[in-house]
Amino acid sequence: MMREKYESLSAAALKDIAKARGLRNISTLKKSQLVERMLEEDAKEEAAKGEAEKAAKAYQITAEGMATRAQAKALVRLGFREGGKKHGWRKVTVLQIERRLTMAQAGLIIRALESGGVRKSSWSDAPPKRVALGLTDKEADKIMVQVAKQALKKIERGKL
Repeated sequence: MMREKYESLSAAALKDIAKARGLRNISTLKKSQLVERMLEEDAKEEAAKGEAEKAAKAYQITAEGMATRAQAKALVRLGFREGGKKHGWRKVTVLQIERRLTMAQAGLIIRALESGGVRKSSWSDAPPKRVALGLTDKEADKIMVQVAKQALKKIERGKL
């Protein structure tokens, strides 16, 4: 069907369409070669479109993936609230939880509320303080005071 449409167009029109679609190295092609190239590009675009639709369907949340009534009741019992500092915290109903949260989200929130918080996935490891150039903090402070006093004396004498 597309082949017939492409073949009914002139070679110049086909080249313009190919350029608009971003095809390269088309200036030396004959009309029949250009038609084949356009059909190949159509096939690639169709395959990419099909892959995109499959990926979108894979990530869609289905009714089976929503939070269960037992999870929603557990969240209400644990005091789950929605909102934030800006608009305030408010209680949510079992029905709202069932409609808005997935099973995985509800399970994660239940685990966090039951354990008293979210588990840390990182930690801090502060290295011990090192003495710079063989000086302790007290010795470094003492030297800084001496340097400051010397600078003040030079300022008073007008040399700085």
